[in-house]
Amino acid sequence: MNTEAEAPEAAAAPDHRPDPAATMSYVYAVSRAGTALDTAASRLAGLEDGPLRTVTAKGLAALVSSVPAGAYGEAGIRARLEDLTELAALARTHHAVVEAAYAGTTVLPMRLATVYLDDARVRAMLEERGTDFADALGWLEGHVELGVKVYADPREAAAAPPPAADP
Repeated sequence: MNTEAEAPEAAAAPDHRPDPAATMSYVYAVSRAGTALDTAASRLAGLEDGPLRTVTAKGLAALVSSVPAGAYGEAGIRARLEDLTELAALARTHHAVVEAAYAGTTVLPMRLATVYLDDARVRAMLEERGTDFADALGWLEGHVELGVKVYADPREAAAAPPPAADP
């Protein structure tokens, strides 16, 4: 009689390939919950030309789209960030969504490639960081972001006499 446990031959290693239909939640920005962000979500497309939606908690809303888990999971997103063409497309879409949302309301842009397993995890993030987000939004509301570029001819700067010293 054999006293050792025998492993059934039918038991195979679990299949770790991503489900092609599985999706994750990509977050573009956070704002106060309400009509302005919902309106932006209804007229914009996100990554993979997917529709945008809002996920809400604690009076805040995250602007989110579903993305394929295989392409935006840990290995997929790493490959996208290493491919300059993919990275450029990802950055352009992310920026376009944030900019369009900003046209209607104050938003806090999320970092590029902010991906959660699902909307429940996005909601938990909003609940966990809600006070910080609300404080930052309060500080930004009523303000406008401006970018300023200054061009100077270095030859003119080098040829200019030094400023006179004040007595």
